[in-house]
Amino acid sequence: FHCRTRNQILLTCFIAELVTESKAVHYTKGGPLPTMVFPAIDFTNVRKDIMARKQRAELNNGRLAMIATMSFIAANNIPGSVPALA
Repeated sequence: FHCRTRNQILLTCFIAELVTESKAVHYTKGGPLPTMVFPAIDFTNVRKDIMARKQRAELNNGRLAMIATMSFIAANNIPGSVPALA
């Protein structure tokens, strides 16, 4: 990235954090979820079995993303640690 582009991305992230984290009661302490980060989605019309399957799929996708991220970090820092990336 160019320095200007990187600074624009960092400034945008900083503003989003500032807006969502500066509430009187934080969302992890029972306050409302910030709609900038978590848009309101109505799942009341989704069947319970379909919702459970989608939640499992989302959880598995998150786990796979974490494993992939750690693989890239390991491959960068420990030569030969990830054979598929060597």
